[in-house]
Formats: sequence, C-alpha cells, structure tokens
Amino acid sequence: PGFDAAVLATLGDGTALAVSGEPVVASDGSSWLPVTSGGQSGYVPAGYIVAAPVAAPEPAAAPELVTATEPVVATEPIPANSTVPAETGGLTTTDANLRSGPSADAAILQVLPPGTAVSIDGGAENGFVPVSGANGSGWVAAELLAGGEAALPPPLVADPDGAVTLPPTEASSSVPAASSETAPAPEAAAAAPATVRADSTGIIWPMSGGEWEVVQGYNNGTHTNRSGFAQYKYSLDWARVDGNTAGQPVYAPVSGTVQWTDRGSGGMLVDAGNGYGVAVFHVTIDRGIGRGDSIERGQPIGTVSGPGGDGYMSMAHIDVTVWQLNGRGHEAVPFSGPNAIAGQEFPDTGGANQHMGATVSP
Repeated sequence: PGFDAAVLATLGDGTALAVSGEPVVASDGSSWLPVTSGGQSGYVPAGYIVAAPVAAPEPAAAPELVTATEPVVATEPIPANSTVPAETGGLTTTDANLRSGPSADAAILQVLPPGTAVSIDGGAENGFVPVSGANGSGWVAAELLAGGEAALPPPLVADPDGAVTLPPTEASSSVPAASSETAPAPEAAAAAPATVRADSTGIIWPMSGGEWEVVQGYNNGTHTNRSGFAQYKYSLDWARVDGNTAGQPVYAPVSGTVQWTDRGSGGMLVDAGNGYGVAVFHVTIDRGIGRGDSIERGQPIGTVSGPGGDGYMSMAHIDVTVWQLNGRGHEAVPFSGPNAIAGQEFPDTGGANQHMGATVSP
C-alpha cells in the first residue's frame, strides 16, 4: 500500500473488485484496501472504491463486491431532505457512527469501521441517510459515506432573497490547537493590488505568512465537475511548504454575505455581490460566523483544520474555490480575470492537475 508502490495494473471505471481484507494505512497517511480482480491481488486507494448495488444485506462476512470509481469527497453541505432510489450501496470512508435516527443527537448504536459496506435504504434527512447491513440498520452521516452522493438532490433552489437553507451535519467539534508559528492578519485594504479591475471580485489570499504551494490543481482527483451542483474543476488546494499548515489562521478571501457554513466539510461560501462567490473548505470556521452575516475580506474566520478538525481530509490544507452564482446553483470558474487572487492569475491552461506545485508567499 502507498502511492510509491509499484503499479501492477490500471483498472478502469466500473471494474469489479473483491475486497479481501481490512483497510491499511500507508506511511503517508493514505488509506488503501486489499483487493483481487481477474486473479490478481493488490491495493487500491480506499477513496476510489464504492460498494456495488446490493439487493439486501448479507449475513455472512464474505468480501463485498465493489466498483472502482472516482474518489468521493464530501465537500458540500447536504440538503435537509432528498430522495434516492432504493437498494443502492455505500462504503464508509472513516469511522462512522451508526445512529438510531437522522440527527447528531440520536443514540449511537455502534461505530462502523472504514470500508464497511452498507445498503442505502432511502432519502437523506438532515444530512443523514438510512442504511442497513451485516451490522444492523440505522442512520449514518452522508458525508462519511462513499456512495452517499446518491442521496443528493438536484441543484439547490435559493430563497427569493438568495439565501440557501442548510441543515446541521455531523462532524467533530474539536478545534485543533493553534500553531506555534502563526502569521499576522493581512490588511484587508492593502492585500489587493492597487490596479484592481473595475469588475473585480476583490479576492485576496485567505492565508498569510510562509511559503504555500498547490498540492492539488485544476481538473484532477476530487477537483472535477461531478454534477451540475458539485462543481470543483477549478479548485486549488494549498498547504505550507514547511508542513506547518494545521492551525494556521484563515481570513475571509472576499467581502460580502455569508451564504452558508458547513462543519462537515469545514466550508464557507461568501457571496461577493457581483455574481461570484468564493468558498473555502477544510477550515475550522469560527462558530460565531453564520449564514447572512456580512464579512470583510481579511477578517479572521478560523484556522486550517488538522486531524479531528472540521472537514479534515488526510492532510492539512485549505481548498479555495470561486463560483459564478446563478440563483439555482453555481458554476466553477478559474482564478483569472476578475477573479485573480491578489492580482495573480491562475488561468485554465488545459490538461490535468493544472498549477500543481505553484508557490506563493502571501
């Protein structure tokens, strides 16, 4: 297991695999599943595998049949109610609480380990989906379930005033300790270049101090447009070059109105008021910030999440995304033109993982 291990074969989307054991954590912290396919055995990243549809839970502990697909990362708030076809399957991506009802306050029946295959039995309620399997039945937070995307409805419909109502989600409430080396808050006015375009969204860097690099670029891995709602093709993931990322302060990248915050993804979207909105993810957002609040660019909003923090995903980093808002959803656009970050452009250059390794010192 590990990204530096020898490649035995390349498996296409939809390849049938048999999981032959428990998940294994590699030295770099990534999770891998032992599998067999076509008589050959090896390891596949756990995030690339979802359970195939199942007609009913199996009482035996035999390996579940799963299907290779793109990794599923819950980075969007889950609407309160939605519909899903019966008899679809899912796979837990981390330790997941099986609860007695669709609420973070419902009793915990048991904890499902990573890689547990379950049947999704209905639509999502309050960000939870009803499931059943060899471990019994109950409710699991959709954000902890690969395959839980089947419970997502069509694009959200905004209220007449443009606000979107969001439900609570299940995520850790722990806040990582502040780094021993933190940067001072950027000056909101001085952070933007002097020659700002008249139509500029006015985006500044949401982090400050040290050298930061792109650890996942455009059009790669989880940064794709998976649906009309899940638009992440032009997202950029940033981490400090020295590795001192967790606990670093995060600042509002733009002035405007907070459209939502979501603890499950560590996310927040700010509507800049010019047809664009800027979102950050994997951040432990200040609990005093909520939907409808006015916010100024450069205002402290939280810290980069470490293990146990809101939206933490395998390594500490901050995801920055800009969307063109249309009232019923949003469309991913690159950080260029009116959406350059502090005057620095990241255009669409074609190909995969664009701007990977680019560095800045905000």
